[in-house]
Amino acid sequence: MIIKKKSLRYLLYRSFEEKLKPKEEARLNRILENSLDLKKEKEAVRQMRQMLSDIPEFDFSPDFGERVMRRWREEASREGRARSFDEYLSSFFLKLAYIGTAVALLLVIINFILGDVLSSEEILFASDSVYETLLNLPFF
Repeated sequence: MIIKKKSLRYLLYRSFEEKLKPKEEARLNRILENSLDLKKEKEAVRQMRQMLSDIPEFDFSPDFGERVMRRWREEASREGRARSFDEYLSSFFLKLAYIGTAVALLLVIINFILGDVLSSEEILFASDSVYETLLNLPFF
C-alpha cells in the first residue's frame, strides 16, 4: 500500500509539472475523488506554488531545476573555500582545550577515588614549594 501511495503522490506532483497521459489523468482524478487527504495535499501544493510564483525569484518555468542546482553549486563553492591558518589554529586549540579539560577532570576523579584527601599536591602533582618558586620568578 505504501508503494501505491508513493506512486500516486509522484503522479500528483508530476501533474503540476507536465501534462499527464489521459489514462494517468483519469487514474489521478479517480483517486482524488476518493481520497480526502490527497485532495487536501493537492490544494496545499497548488496554493504554495501560486504564492511562490507571485514572487519573481520563484518562477516554475521548465529550467527551474537547473536554476536551483546552479544556485546550490554556487552556495557550495562559497562554503567550500579554503580555511585560513587562523581558523585552523583556533579550531586546533579549542579541541586541545576540550581534551585537556577532560583529562584533568579524569585525573581529579582518579585521585579522589584512590586517595583519602584531595590536596593540591595530588591534583596538580606539585608541592607548595614549586608554586612559591614560580611566584618568586622575576617575570611575575
